[in-house]
Amino acid sequence: MQEDVELKEYTPAIRIKAGELVCDADYYNKVPGASLWYTPTQGEERKTKVRMQQVVAANLKLTPISPSNKLPPGMSKKNKTAATKLNAQRLDPAEHEKMLDDIHRREVLEHDEVEDDSSEDEESDEESDENEDEGEDE
Repeated sequence: MQEDVELKEYTPAIRIKAGELVCDADYYNKVPGASLWYTPTQGEERKTKVRMQQVVAANLKLTPISPSNKLPPGMSKKNKTAATKLNAQRLDPAEHEKMLDDIHRREVLEHDEVEDDSSEDEESDEESDENEDEGEDE
């Protein structure tokens, strides 16, 4: 970002400071009752910016409804009609799984490591015990 900006399309609004790395993105809505199905947000609200540190995958390929890519049979007729009108598209389950693996890997790599001081404390206690025993012999 060249200058500070407030993204009001998020609730609550997100403030991005100048100098942060961002990219342009298209916002999609989840389809109710259909896992991995999404509809593009309509109009200018579709375009947004996201911080690069939040990006897990770019240029995702979504597959539109077709005879070989049907909406789930358990969806209500109302939701199916709405999803069809809004050009619902499906994210490949293998791609979704890969994204989840990447998210998990990031969490593992970015965790704060806590040092285990208990072994040092035990050594100090043992040294103190030895010193006390030596004092008894004198």
